[in-house]
Amino acid sequence: MFLNRFALKGFVLSPELPKNQLKSLIHFFHIGQFNIMIVLQSGYAEVPQFKTVTNVLNFDAPPKYNSYKDGGNYIDSDNGAIITLV
Repeated sequence: MFLNRFALKGFVLSPELPKNQLKSLIHFFHIGQFNIMIVLQSGYAEVPQFKTVTNVLNFDAPPKYNSYKDGGNYIDSDNGAIITLV
């Protein structure tokens, strides 16, 4: 509801979703159907692959440095940022 107030379309990607639905939602994100993709980070059988990610926002600190660094691999280094709220 909060995102709708600002005309932003978002979706939550959860590891509990069926594999075909996960791929479908990622596809719709890549073609611009969603402005924001919220990804819960634990329990995926296959790590979701994203393109054209501008920013990564962590709502808690990743448990390991490599997890933090891996989140940055999705970002265009010239235009993006990783922000962690603790």
